[in-house]
Parts: sequence; structure tokens; C-alpha cells
Amino acid sequence: MKTLNQTLHLHPMDNVAIARVDLRSGIEIEVKTASGERNWLTIRDRIPAGHKVALIHLDSGDPVCRYGEVIGTASKEINPGEHIHTHNLAMLHSLDEKILVAQVEPVTPVPESEQRTF
Repeated sequence: MKTLNQTLHLHPMDNVAIARVDLRSGIEIEVKTASGERNWLTIRDRIPAGHKVALIHLDSGDPVCRYGEVIGTASKEINPGEHIHTHNLAMLHSLDEKILVAQVEPVTPVPESEQRTF
């Protein structure tokens, strides 16, 4: 059985989508990506509404991205359609420093003469 609009993909860089409703293992869903593509995905685990589902294969140590940001790393291999949660996601405190540094964009201060106030 194929169903539509069951997930929300928030950012083109995200490798996860968010379940909008409870998803049963074995169903095939269409995922509309933030960039407008449509892909079919077979759900491999029961995924509660509001939780993350993997869109691609992730090896242990691979970054997990949501909102276009790294939110953690895979603590074990994760296949497309699997639930991503505390059992397979290492949180930010365990991220390699080079992953965090890669996300930070340098900021150039605005000259005092151009600064605005309320």
C-alpha cells in the first residue's frame, strides 16, 4: 500500500525526514524532499509521529543532519527507512570537532558607524 505526505523533509541537506503520523513497518511512503524531489521509501521500523526516519544509508560515525545542521552521528549502521533515535544516534557532545567547525561560518563584525539600534 502506497501513501502520500507522511513525512516532512525540512532542509535539502537533511538525511532524515520527520514522521508526520505514526508509520508502520513495511509500508511504502512517498517522501517529498525540501528541494521538491519525490522518492519512495520503505519503512523498516515502527516510527512514532514526530520522530526521525533515515532517508539514506548511514555508517557508524556518519553525521545525521536535521534543519540543515549536524545533530549527532550514527552510533551504528542505519538503513533507509529505519527509525533514528537514542538507540542509534550519538548526540552533539560526542561529535568530532572538525564536524562542528565545518558548520561554523566566519562572522565579519559590522563597523560601528553602520550598526543599528532599536
